[in-house]
Amino acid sequence: SIKCNTGWVVEGYKEVIKELMMSEKILIDNEPVKLRTKATTLFKHLNDKTINYELEFEYANNMLNYVV
Repeated sequence: SIKCNTGWVVEGYKEVIKELMMSEKILIDNEPVKLRTKATTLFKHLNDKTINYELEFEYANNMLNYVV
């Protein structure tokens, strides 16, 4: 599995996270992945207006584990 952080992003970035979580097809380095994170809190109105989201992915195919 892969854990990804968005880094410190502005409050409006929650729309991008929402779209990513509803996507049917997600690619990381041109490899298909499944989102393992089932839910995340979409923050708003924080004092400093920056948020760090963490998402977890796993590769969708087993081809990566085989040596040809």
